[in-house]
Amino acid sequence: MALFKKKIASKDEPIAKIPGIEPSAVEALKKLGYTTTSQIKGADAEDMYYRFCIETGEVEDKSLLYQFRCAVYYSTVKKPDPKKLRWWYWKDSQTDSEITDLEQLGQIYKQ
Repeated sequence: MALFKKKIASKDEPIAKIPGIEPSAVEALKKLGYTTTSQIKGADAEDMYYRFCIETGEVEDKSLLYQFRCAVYYSTVKKPDPKKLRWWYWKDSQTDSEITDLEQLGQIYKQ
């Protein structure tokens, strides 16, 4: 008998149950039309982030992108590594530049 059970994402698990993301990221996912982990499985987190920024008309904080990456990871793997269930694990390298306006974002998104 195992003392601890490893968490395995169920196909119909609500996105609010995803560990490592904040309620604001859950709301952003809902605005994009995602309600369960099965809908996020294998999705492109960068595409989700760019679409959300374009829909809101603002360049959102990059932590939202990192939380989307965390959500996609959690939804895609059967046995997620606990250290990867913290959004800051998914941060870009320090050499990546910051996006400062919607025009920049649009140019990157088109690529």
